[in-house]
Amino acid sequence: MKNDFTPENTTWFDDSETFNIYRIADGFGGLLIQETGYSYPILIGDVSRTDIGNNEQKALELLRETEMV
Repeated sequence: MKNDFTPENTTWFDDSETFNIYRIADGFGGLLIQETGYSYPILIGDVSRTDIGNNEQKALELLRETEMV
């Protein structure tokens, strides 16, 4: 699968020292969340950037919730 990260579907966090989220993007019917570093984006289904208000902390919380499952 390939997703193009564009300004229309992606929010980049330039100063990501606080929450370690590099970018979030709408794609594949959900939200792609990518941490800083050399990681792949993780797909969280049925959520969008709008649903979390383009909020970096909320994206990290979603990511941590999926890691616990």
